[in-house]
Amino acid sequence: MLKKILAAALIALTAKYAAGSCAGNYLAVYPRAMHISSNPAFLIDFSEKDFRLRNEISQIIFTAVSAKGRHIKLFPLSVNFSGTMGQVFLKAGGGLQRGDTVSIIISHVNGDSLGGMTKNFAARVARCQWVVAFKPDRKAPRWVSDSIGYSFNDMRSSSEPGYSIRFNPCVTDNSRVSNNYRIQGKVVLPLFYEVTLANEKFICMSEAGSSPSMDYSICGSDFSFGADTLYTAAVRPVDSSGNFGRIEKRFIFSIPEDSGGQR
Repeated sequence: MLKKILAAALIALTAKYAAGSCAGNYLAVYPRAMHISSNPAFLIDFSEKDFRLRNEISQIIFTAVSAKGRHIKLFPLSVNFSGTMGQVFLKAGGGLQRGDTVSIIISHVNGDSLGGMTKNFAARVARCQWVVAFKPDRKAPRWVSDSIGYSFNDMRSSSEPGYSIRFNPCVTDNSRVSNNYRIQGKVVLPLFYEVTLANEKFICMSEAGSSPSMDYSICGSDFSFGADTLYTAAVRPVDSSGNFGRIEKRFIFSIPEDSGGQR
């Protein structure tokens, strides 16, 4: 009997590591820094395979609520379902005041109670709070270079096999989410990047000096990458107040062959 129990435990442990150690119910809300402008944008990035909101999202209302009781409707700039992920990119039209502490409340369009994973989704988003610290920003980001460099980060031999395409857009803007975001004396700009790849669209995030990336792994993927394909990614910068750059830039990449002969 003991041998059977040990054998079952070994099989379960082996299966876990063979499938990776993916954390379930992934959800992230941006910006992560606490300070925002009085006309901010918010990105909610989540695992669609866990939350299954594709058919529910049109029935959901997003509202910014201040500690002083003000309710400001958040308008969707875009709703994206790409790869295994989902996103809601939101914009506050106005009404926030400097010094406000705000959070995002989610409700049903008909006033019905939220249930299941939608209720879980709403509760986790509501935990995030920001302080309105900066004046409205209405200037769009601008490109300072015509080319976009990229690098390929190969993690296909790790316990959670995958890879990412990290790109390096050269953009300037006046947006801020913190007075303390400085690297080597330079203010680091919090920027979103709208990436279009084939028929899919996704918002990639750059914070604290990091380069944005498109990711693929057994735990989840931003896009549906295929083998033996040359990809053209169209990139448009968006600042932390939801101002879209006027010009879209492109770069071309492919997925290199791994050591095992797979792509």
